[in-house]
Amino acid sequence: KFGNRLISGNTINVGVLLPASNIYPDMADNFYSGLNLFFSKEQDKTSRYTVNLKQESMTFGPSSVFKKSQKLINEDRVDILTGIIPESISPDLRTLLEDSDKFMVANHTGANRIDPRDQSMHIVHNSLNLWQANYTLGKWAAKNIGKKATVVSSFYESGYDALYAFNHGFESEGGIIIDTKITNLPAEMNTANNVISEISKQATDLVFASFSGTEAQNFLSDYAGSDLNGRIPLLGSGFLVDGSNSTNGKAIKSGVKTCLSWSPGFNKTIFQSEYKKMTRK
Repeated sequence: KFGNRLISGNTINVGVLLPASNIYPDMADNFYSGLNLFFSKEQDKTSRYTVNLKQESMTFGPSSVFKKSQKLINEDRVDILTGIIPESISPDLRTLLEDSDKFMVANHTGANRIDPRDQSMHIVHNSLNLWQANYTLGKWAAKNIGKKATVVSSFYESGYDALYAFNHGFESEGGIIIDTKITNLPAEMNTANNVISEISKQATDLVFASFSGTEAQNFLSDYAGSDLNGRIPLLGSGFLVDGSNSTNGKAIKSGVKTCLSWSPGFNKTIFQSEYKKMTRK
């Protein structure tokens, strides 16, 4: 239905919603650059459609997503919406899309399962399937490493389904979570060093860590320098050894095992070359 409606014209106006993030300040720019690179370099050269991208900056919350979507639809007259959108879609946004007969491709990490109330014929969820990956890792760990696990996570990541998915996967294969430790609590500000000291006293077969960014770097560095290194296997969510964290990860004697549900499905060398040429990064 959507495709047929565009056949009469030759321009597709795409509204791109980009969140401002203090933790990942380059995320919005990288997402937009990747999208722009495809439409400028990789799209079907025989296509008679021209794609115009209209970006809007927003805060990462339902109210801001709705207001910016409303502007793009009503004022900028976009044909379709995309961007980095939370899994949880507000009822107002679903109504807006359905009433205006517009469609949204919501991109996210997949840290939370999609609530049935957030589903709509006008919304396509395109995620990195993070919680499914962690569930799979939990099942694998119980089968291949041991039946007792300690889970450790930052306070800022512990609320997501991705953390509990590991537990469910691990327990489904007869594993037992003997302890869950949360760092970076606002009131206590437990450091990774304190947590690692506590873990070293436990009779655990493995540690599952859910960290990203600077907190991941700090945890990996502390783990590598502790008596756990080489003695207790370390597993983690996909972002534990992402980017700059990989150097610290290599210092773990047994290696850090993570489960990623995505991998480059294109010629990585060409992509990197084209991306660098366009963005100078």
